[in-house]
Amino acid sequence: SLIAEFKDAKEYGSILNIEKRDWDLLRRFAVPNVGVGQLSLDMNGAEPAANRLQEIINIAETMACLYCVSCTNPPYMVISNGNAKLNDFVKREYPDSKYDLFAVFMEKCSRLVFKEGLFSMITQQSWMFQPSFKKMRATIHRNTTISMTHLGARAFDEIAGEVVQTTSFTYRKRDVKHYKGLYIRLVDYAGENNKVLQFVNKDNYYCAEKETFEKIPNAPLAYWASDGFADIFKYPPISKYAISDGQTKTGNNDKYMRNVWEVRADKVGVGKKWALIAKGGTYRKWAGNIDTLIDWTEKARTHYKEDHVARIAPQYIWFRKGISWNHIGSAVFAARFLPDTSLFETAAPSIFFEDDNILFYVMGYLNSKISNEVLKFINPTLSTNIGDITAQPLLLDKEKQLSIVETVKKTIDISRDDWDAFETSWDFKMHPIVRKTFSCSHWNNDGDITLEYVYRFAAQDFEDRFQQLKANEEELNRIFIDIYGLQDELTPEVEGKDVTVRRADLQRDIKSLLSYAVGCMFGRYSLSTE
Repeated sequence: SLIAEFKDAKEYGSILNIEKRDWDLLRRFAVPNVGVGQLSLDMNGAEPAANRLQEIINIAETMACLYCVSCTNPPYMVISNGNAKLNDFVKREYPDSKYDLFAVFMEKCSRLVFKEGLFSMITQQSWMFQPSFKKMRATIHRNTTISMTHLGARAFDEIAGEVVQTTSFTYRKRDVKHYKGLYIRLVDYAGENNKVLQFVNKDNYYCAEKETFEKIPNAPLAYWASDGFADIFKYPPISKYAISDGQTKTGNNDKYMRNVWEVRADKVGVGKKWALIAKGGTYRKWAGNIDTLIDWTEKARTHYKEDHVARIAPQYIWFRKGISWNHIGSAVFAARFLPDTSLFETAAPSIFFEDDNILFYVMGYLNSKISNEVLKFINPTLSTNIGDITAQPLLLDKEKQLSIVETVKKTIDISRDDWDAFETSWDFKMHPIVRKTFSCSHWNNDGDITLEYVYRFAAQDFEDRFQQLKANEEELNRIFIDIYGLQDELTPEVEGKDVTVRRADLQRDIKSLLSYAVGCMFGRYSLSTE
């Protein structure tokens, strides 16, 4: 049985699980049985085999031991990227941590120590938040966090980018109720030196009980969540009101997708060959980022249904008003209105509602500061899945609902007007500076209208739109902060960098005017016709 356990041992290494045995007894049996008398051919090679068995027994005894401490920096690898043997072994032996090799090592390290022993590691942070690691977190929570240094991205200068986000921790193998572990949050500091300096800054220190995590869906390690934030999860999730049922993926975007300016206008729309489709884009709230077309002929839809890579959303959510966002986003979450003239793709997950008033209410909430903070508890990565959105708690305030819905609609209109001022918008009609020229011609009685003269008025329009949208967002923040009772946690102010309509930019605006002029010369646009 020991030999069977060591089959393919070089494949699995230290994640092998070895049963305890009577090692001395095995050693006595694993010797060449020479006996007395003449040697026979059967004994040939017995001594090397016995020596090899003794070596295996020694390794097995070491691996079956329990220790006071286990400590390692494990390898990182998505298990599905490994070979078939490793896949099967991990699924059988480590079902709760089967998604990544570092998580398998976390489970292994916890098995290696005595009760009251310590295991300490540095790993990727994904196990702290992702729903796929929910069962493993439950297992880990049966132990007690002594301390954690949440490093985040750029903890090591030799590893650039945001992909490798790490955390280091020490657990005691004992379940102590209401024990307050120490957590040092360094995720907001970039570079080794900054993190080293901030390690001793007590402002980055948090004490948290694991029981607090269990109030949040999927029990993520949101150690920085205050009691006020943890308590709002008593309200029903957005999933109670939302519809989410599949997404569309072509399997070959080069063949089945186009930019909106690549196709004749009369071939675009509901019931025509090409349909508008939301497909991610830059950081933008409220409206816009729809500049792509998808082949929506019956032949193409059949391909999306039958191809092993492609897929198609069910018909009842085609061309339906909803809320969309970028699957891969930025530090601040941005929800956008999905009009009923557009479909949506995997890069732009979307949810729908039976009641339009709830749709706009939820959209106001999702673009509020509260939602952005809650999302950090649920999944503080750059990937935002539908489950991360629909798990958020929604408190419907009937008295304030009408005011919220009206403000959200106005804010969407402001953002849509801004988006339509770009040539890349399907609903672009005329350059805003040219449009302003017609208004200025009625105001100026002093002679010729100069570009500088017109631009001053157009720039003021941009600024007014920016300030109005900023004011609307701050008003929505104030309302939702009051609804959720988080006045001690958040303020309604919005930073200018987080407002996603454009302000005047002389160089950019004149470049876009030149582009529009070229479009007029080539017949794409006309000064006399929108």
